[in-house]
Amino acid sequence: MPEEVASERIQQRSLVEAADAFVASLRRFSELKEGLLERGLEFGGRTLLMGPVGTHFRSFSDRVASELPIKMVVVRNERVLAEPASLSESISTVMEFARRNSPALVLIPEIDELSGIGRLADAILRSELSGYSWVKDEVLVLSWTTRPEGLSRELTTVFDRVLLFDYPSSEERLQVLESVLDGRSDLDLPALAELTSGWGFADMVHLATSLYLSGSKGNEKVSGSNMEELVGGSGVTPMGDARTFRSVVSRIQGMVPTEEVKLESLYPDDFLDQLYLMAVGDDYSRTHRVIETLNAGTPIGPSDREFLSKYPFLLVGTPEDRLTRMLRAKKSKDRLSRIVGR
Repeated sequence: MPEEVASERIQQRSLVEAADAFVASLRRFSELKEGLLERGLEFGGRTLLMGPVGTHFRSFSDRVASELPIKMVVVRNERVLAEPASLSESISTVMEFARRNSPALVLIPEIDELSGIGRLADAILRSELSGYSWVKDEVLVLSWTTRPEGLSRELTTVFDRVLLFDYPSSEERLQVLESVLDGRSDLDLPALAELTSGWGFADMVHLATSLYLSGSKGNEKVSGSNMEELVGGSGVTPMGDARTFRSVVSRIQGMVPTEEVKLESLYPDDFLDQLYLMAVGDDYSRTHRVIETLNAGTPIGPSDREFLSKYPFLLVGTPEDRLTRMLRAKKSKDRLSRIVGR
C-alpha cells in the first residue's frame, strides 16, 4: 500500500532544499521532454542520496511527496532480508505496484543493506531499477546510504543523480535547536550550535529533546564552560560522529580513551612527523607494536600504556595515517643513521 507522508516538524534544511531543486528539474523536464527524447536522452528519475550517519534522508522524500501529486511506496528491507532468496520477486512486485499506481515514488532506504547480500543481489537491483523510468512509467526511485563503500560502482551508475550531503552546518544545527527550544532565555542557542560542530542531524534532535525535557535553569543565561557541562550532562553522545564513535568503542573495550578531537588540535600535521621520528628513534619495535594494537582495536597492555603516556600523539589519526607516519619516520631514522655512520 502507498505510504502517507509523515507530517514532521523538524526537517533537515539541506535535504529539503535539494528536494526543491529536484522537483523544479522534474517540472522543467515536462516542458523539455520532447526535445530530450529527440536527442535520445532519458530522465529516469532515479536518485541516490549519500550522507553521514544520522542524516535525515526522509526530509528529501517527504518534501518531494508533499510538492508533487505522487504516491510513496516503501521497500521494507527487514522483510526482504528475512528471505534474501526472494529479492528479485520482492523488488519486482514493488516496482510493478508503483507502475500500476503511478505517478509513484519508490523509496529504498539503506540500499547497501540489499546490495550487500551478494553479487547476484547487486545485479538484480541494477536490472529491476533500470527497467522503470519517469518517462515511460511515471515512477521515481529514491535510495540512500550512509555506507557508500557497500555499493558497487555499477549500481551507482543506475541512478541519474547521486547527491552528497555533509554533517549539518552551524545554521542547520541552530535551526534544530530553535525549532525545539524557542523561547528558552536561559540558553545561548547560537553558541550551542557552534559548540556542537560535527554533530549529526539525529544527534542534534536528541540533544534538543533532552534539553527541552530538562526544563529551564532560570533566567540567567548558560554560557562558556557551563554550556559544555550542560551538553555533557544531557545524556546525549554524538554517535553519528566517527571520532566520537571510535572513542566510545575504545573505552568499552578497555582501551585508553583516545580523545582524538583534543589531541588533533594539539599536534599540527607537520609537527606530528617530527614526534613520530622521536618515538621511532627511541624504540621502533615498541612503536610498531603499539600502533598495530591501536589499529587492530585490541586492548593495550600495561607496558604499552606506559609507552603511550610518553608518546600520546600515537593516538591521533586513522590506522592508515599512523602506519604511514611510522614507516616514514623509520626511513628518516635509517637515513640519518647512515649519514652519522659515515
